[in-house]
Amino acid sequence: MEKSPNLGFSLVAWHELSYKCSPASRKIEDLLSPILLQKYGQGLNEIFFVHIIVQPDTTHHQNRRRYEKKDKILYISWRVDYEKFVEADSKTATRLMATTYLECILLFKKWRIPNFDYLAFYNDVQQVFEENQIL
Repeated sequence: MEKSPNLGFSLVAWHELSYKCSPASRKIEDLLSPILLQKYGQGLNEIFFVHIIVQPDTTHHQNRRRYEKKDKILYISWRVDYEKFVEADSKTATRLMATTYLECILLFKKWRIPNFDYLAFYNDVQQVFEENQIL
């Protein structure tokens, strides 16, 4: 499936978990690839999301976001619960990553992303995950 021109995904993960998180990340990216951000307003041209799956005592990979107003690009790096991920089977691992993504979408209001219907975006992403038995 062709990747969305405006939704990007990546990972920062503990090497021992790559067998679970890499396929889950690819699956999420593939499922969301038909979504075009322009449907939700002119506030975002691109979202680039990095799932962080590292040991809790790792301090150099923290939750962060950056919005570039000029280019309307939102960069998000967000932690997935490490302990739950370690114990998860592949389906649950994908669900944890999808849930983390959805939780960040709900933060768009707090982050004051202008001219973007984050609730409609959230609902569409959630629907894709539900239709594909991710949630």
